[in-house]
Amino acid sequence: MKTFKDFILTFSTTEALEDFVKSILGINSSEYEYLEDLTQEDRDNTIYNIYSHAKSTISSRIIIDTSLSNKTFSIVNIVPYKTDIHQLEYEQYNLILDKFYESFMKNLIEHNNKIIKVVYTIGEYSIEEKIPKSYHLLENFAELCNKNSPLSHFSDLNRWRKFICSVVENDERFSSEVIERWFIEEAQFDEDVSIKLAANFEEGRELLIYYKDHYEYR
Repeated sequence: MKTFKDFILTFSTTEALEDFVKSILGINSSEYEYLEDLTQEDRDNTIYNIYSHAKSTISSRIIIDTSLSNKTFSIVNIVPYKTDIHQLEYEQYNLILDKFYESFMKNLIEHNNKIIKVVYTIGEYSIEEKIPKSYHLLENFAELCNKNSPLSHFSDLNRWRKFICSVVENDERFSSEVIERWFIEEAQFDEDVSIKLAANFEEGRELLIYYKDHYEYR
């Protein structure tokens, strides 16, 4: 399934981080501009904004967070800027990040021996990565239930509840949006049905977690 790409650089020293940030903020390009007025600083973190108006992408702000204590440089968000678009899709977000990396950051990173770790994810994930111990129960439920009314039969309901119990028992943490998208994109369920299943999952999970955390009810 598609997701937003992560981008994090970890440096060996704070000085190396600060030098890299200076290179980024000194950007001299017709497609990128440092928005100095939007900079936010506190004791450890600083937020910077780069205006991206590169060709073939949507006008946007690339939001960068730097942490002195962790010695990290992270692209934490990309949001529309000076455009009528209110929200970026996964593909749009990732395209802007990729273009910024290829046209400006790649050369700086490849020639910097003070970078000790690079996290640059591919923008896709499998739900099996989120729920390795419970995925087979979800898959079994989806294969056997009536897709139009998946919780109407007691056997389907039992399989669904078994899945939720397994997620809680194995402490597999993820957003209910992951379940909703999996039913729509992978299992080919109707969108309305998928939304209802995700809501049912969230309610059931929260109830079980509450029960586990409050021993007086056991």
